[in-house]
Amino acid sequence: MQVRRSMWWLTQAMAVLAAGCGGNDPEGADADATQIEQTGAAKDQIERWRRFDTIAPTVNIDSLSAIDATGHVQISGRAADNMRLWRVRWYNNRGGSGTAALSGTSASVTWSVGSVPLQSGSNTLTVVAEDLAGNSARATTVLTWQVPAPAPSPAPAPSPAPAPSPTPSPSPAPAPSPAPAPSPAPAPSPSPSPSPAPAPAPGVTACDSASGRVLQVGPGKSFALPSAAAAAAQSGDVVKITAGDYRGDVATWSASNLTICGVGGRARLFADGKNAQGKGTWVVAGSNVVIDSVEFHDSKVPDQNGAGIRTEGNNLTVKNCGFFDNENGILGGDPGSTINIERSEFARNGFGDGFTHNIYIGPADRLNVVASYFHEAKIGHNLKSRAKETRIENSYFMDGPTGTSSYLVDFPNGGAVYMRGNLLQKGPNADNSIAVAYAQEGANKPVNTLEMVHNTVVVTRSGGTFINAPSSTQSLRLTANIFAGTGSPTLIAGGVANGSILQQNNVVSSASNFSGADNVSVPNFWPNATLLAQTTLSSVLDAGYTKDTPRPMVLRNLSGPAIRSGALQSPP
Repeated sequence: MQVRRSMWWLTQAMAVLAAGCGGNDPEGADADATQIEQTGAAKDQIERWRRFDTIAPTVNIDSLSAIDATGHVQISGRAADNMRLWRVRWYNNRGGSGTAALSGTSASVTWSVGSVPLQSGSNTLTVVAEDLAGNSARATTVLTWQVPAPAPSPAPAPSPAPAPSPTPSPSPAPAPSPAPAPSPAPAPSPSPSPSPAPAPAPGVTACDSASGRVLQVGPGKSFALPSAAAAAAQSGDVVKITAGDYRGDVATWSASNLTICGVGGRARLFADGKNAQGKGTWVVAGSNVVIDSVEFHDSKVPDQNGAGIRTEGNNLTVKNCGFFDNENGILGGDPGSTINIERSEFARNGFGDGFTHNIYIGPADRLNVVASYFHEAKIGHNLKSRAKETRIENSYFMDGPTGTSSYLVDFPNGGAVYMRGNLLQKGPNADNSIAVAYAQEGANKPVNTLEMVHNTVVVTRSGGTFINAPSSTQSLRLTANIFAGTGSPTLIAGGVANGSILQQNNVVSSASNFSGADNVSVPNFWPNATLLAQTTLSSVLDAGYTKDTPRPMVLRNLSGPAIRSGALQSPP
């Protein structure tokens, strides 16, 4: 059980106290405040409690039932607070979450969950108790369940032998043909390499154009492992890592001006329980670092805040990389820094407690995201940015039919945010009803504006809100977007002044007009004929919109000016 505090961007975070290290903020508290439907009374009440309650509650897991044949378990325990509890929630890092039933007083309860589904293998169950001030505490337990092997099928009964056919009369033997010349025996094929084939196929990387001393990494190279190259790297080096799998190898990159690439395909890093400095798979401490064609898998640390990449220097560029099943994909971003993300995928990252996200950028000067794919964050957000400026173009943000992310995109401290040509889908199991969250913790940047141009937002979760922005929002500009919902969601909520909202040629419709927008494997955001007829523009509203993205991480040049509302200008 542990309560954590945001240490490395504390000056930018809200005043909710927690303890621990590694860069967390009490995300559960922020998201939960919005889950009381953003009523003024609920938000005011939380703010009042936060002024004088800084003590976290306590929570224990006391009882676990036997796991039943379908992989479900009952759990129960106790929670208490010095002033007033709010709720107790549970999360499974393999998927699934919910709210526990409570009995007792406002300061001391017994909680219970009647049925928690498990997945085959190891499952980490986390129970989080929260009080009205936003303080939280958690307890964890690990359960292992194996799917029962199916009973063997009975062997089929032998078929009776067929009756013998009558022997035909012998025919005269034909004249013998000349024997053909013997074919030469084929040469034996070489045995395949036991190393798994890396994906995707090799291509041009940043290392191909970089200059500097080259460090070769891989089997038979000067450095067998990336960590060995990291220890030897000097400013300006080019590090080429042979494609393949590297297991249990973690590293701190201290030098600046590095270019690090997978060569011949992606270098795939599997943490396998190891970490660098208790922070993640790679800690990038140097500045002006470019990372290309590297995958990060399964980063986990003791405080449940591990990252594929923990960035601590200024200016990081990530190209053609993948971040899968980590506690955070990328975590970091200090003032003065610019973070660039290009053609990269972030999938299923998050510990599952609402504190961790697919990507979490701190109070950097700027975050740029182009042609990237963020999907199925575990309870946390698909993207969270506290940067002074955030620009997101031609990218996908998706829950699919089973994803449990909170916000699709979150800009908790406002800033100058520009979104163009993106495709967003909030699913029915999302942990929060808001798709785009802006300045939910207070707008504290020099410029606090949100502009969305040629985006398509499809919400298959019933009700909720497309955009939530408070009265501190200086400007909310919406141009040529499609907003398609389920169960009549609210377009704009949160208190932003009507005089600060500028709208032009947006289309508000139903998610039923999209047949494949929730397909994570092959998303299709092209509307049906009924909606398509409503998207035609009478004039070009953004001459700079020259590329759309028919599939994740694929850019397509437009054949002419953008003439439709929404992101896609022609079928994918």
